[in-house]
Amino acid sequence: MMPLPTAALPTDTMALSGLQEASSLEQDRGFHGPANFQGHVDNHFHPEHGYTGTMPERGEKATPEHATPPKNFKGNEVRDGHGHVSEGRTK
Repeated sequence: MMPLPTAALPTDTMALSGLQEASSLEQDRGFHGPANFQGHVDNHFHPEHGYTGTMPERGEKATPEHATPPKNFKGNEVRDGHGHVSEGRTK
């Protein structure tokens, strides 16, 4: 791949800020829900919280009888759409 000529690169502030915005949008492509999303999580199944059981293989799907979430699931903490623990912690 040939490098771009220097004249083709953006030099004004607006163009550079547009590139920075596009870059930050690419980092957030994984979550497409509402900005104020919060979901319950059971962190007992996370290795950093002591879980030593088997982990799913890459691309592994739940069996049909386990594909739907259990009724009345509450979890022990609340996280936003990016995995951050939110103030709605229920521990």
